[in-house]
Amino acid sequence: MIKESRINHDSKVSLIFVHGIMGTYRHFSFLYPLIDKRFSYYTFELKGHDADYKAFRDARYQEWEDEVMSLAEFLHNEGQQVVFVTHSMGGLFALLFAKRHPNEASLFLLNPPLYGNIKPIAFKRYGDAIYGDEQIDEKSKRLIVATDMELTKNPFAYLTWLPNMFSLYKAMRKERAFFNEIKVRPSVVFHSAEDELLAKRNVTSFKSHKDMKNITLKTSTHFGFSESDKEIIKKEFIEFQKNL
Repeated sequence: MIKESRINHDSKVSLIFVHGIMGTYRHFSFLYPLIDKRFSYYTFELKGHDADYKAFRDARYQEWEDEVMSLAEFLHNEGQQVVFVTHSMGGLFALLFAKRHPNEASLFLLNPPLYGNIKPIAFKRYGDAIYGDEQIDEKSKRLIVATDMELTKNPFAYLTWLPNMFSLYKAMRKERAFFNEIKVRPSVVFHSAEDELLAKRNVTSFKSHKDMKNITLKTSTHFGFSESDKEIIKKEFIEFQKNL
């Protein structure tokens, strides 16, 4: 559902913020104060992401895609320039829109996924987030604040999440097939150097796209950005909006 919005009836530009799987609209809290007052914006909290693990289990990837694309297509039909600001899975919806509307979309993507590679450290960080105490390391703490979901200590409960995870990987494979055909307005893509969920090939794929400026965040993970990297993102976000 749309969590927050600001509609400027004099604007022809609308920003859509979409978080990743297991994420939250609060992931972009450091960017919201920087949104140009000339523009409209909308933020999503996707179904199942603001309750317990059962709500996430009962939600479906297709529902998330339909919800986001419905708003994007509506705004497009109203004559708005649609701008996606996304994290992780949200980037797949942005790329899908860009495929449907060549040379019309502008994208600001944080760790968008095309190729996955779950590294061993990911299991440690997830384990720390679920079972750890206040002594867990900073990078595991970033995972905790990157979600609004109520996590359970029952490990078998997470097996019920597999259908959505499989749907996510299916969507990644589907979009890899047309990624090189996508034509966008000048866009910016960020990659965390310490990403525990995405493959190196993911970075090289995006760097091969001529219309996408790629930036490496040297001290960030998939779900969490260091304070120094947030400053880089904020600076780029301000510059990005000047070209809309």
